[in-house]
Amino acid sequence: MILPLITYVITNVISGNIALSLGMVGALSIVRFRNPVKSPFELVIFFALLTLGITASVSIKWLTLLVVVILTVIILIEIIQYFFNKFN
Repeated sequence: MILPLITYVITNVISGNIALSLGMVGALSIVRFRNPVKSPFELVIFFALLTLGITASVSIKWLTLLVVVILTVIILIEIIQYFFNKFN
C-alpha cells in the first residue's frame, strides 16, 4: 500500500535533477545488495526512509505528504491487525 506512493514521490522529486537520479540509483543498489532483506515490508521501509531523506532536502511539501500517508497506513494496519487478533 505504501510503495506506489513512495515511488510516485521519489519520481516527482528527482525528475528534474540528473544528479539526484544517479544518486538514487546508487543508494538503492547499496541498500538492496549490502543488507539482507528478511521481508518485503522491511524492503519497503528501507526505500521509504531513503525517499524521506532525499525528499527532505528537496521539497518540504512532498516530505509532509509522504510522512502523513506512511504513518496513517502503518497505524491503520496495526488497528486492523489488533481487531483481527482480538476477534479472530
